[in-house]
Amino acid sequence: MPKSKRIDAIIPTISAIRPKGDDYLEQLEELCDEIESLPDGKKAMNPLFALLEKYPNVDFGAPGPVVHLLETYYKKGYEEALLASLARRPVPLTVWMLNRLINGSSGKAKASYLEVMQRLASNKDMPASIRRDAKEFLDSPDED
Repeated sequence: MPKSKRIDAIIPTISAIRPKGDDYLEQLEELCDEIESLPDGKKAMNPLFALLEKYPNVDFGAPGPVVHLLETYYKKGYEEALLASLARRPVPLTVWMLNRLINGSSGKAKASYLEVMQRLASNKDMPASIRRDAKEFLDSPDED
C-alpha cells in the first residue's frame, strides 16, 4: 500500500480511540510514531485535536505523544490547527499548548496568541476551568 494511502487508513483509528485502561498511552505512542513516519502525517492533526476535544479531562501525558507529534508540525500548519481547535472547544491541554506556543513566539505572532489567551481568560461562556487556566498562564508568563 502506498504511504499516501496509509494516513487515510490511520485517521479512522484516531477517532476510534477510547482512552481507558492502562495501555492507551502506549497505544497512542505507537500510533503517533507511525503517523510521524508518514510523509503526509500532518493530515492527522485535526483528528488528533478532535480526540483531545472529545476527552478534555483525560491524561494524555505531560506533554505526551499526541502533543509531541502535533508540535512536530510547528510552522507547518500546527499553529492554525491549534487555534481552530481552541475556537471549537478549548480544553486544558490545548490551552497549555497555546501557552507553549506563546512562550516560543515573538513579535506580532506572540501578540496574536496572547490575544487568544486573553479572550479565553475573559470569556464568560468558557468553562470556569478554562478561564482559570488561561488567567494563570497570563499571570505566569514563560512557564510551560
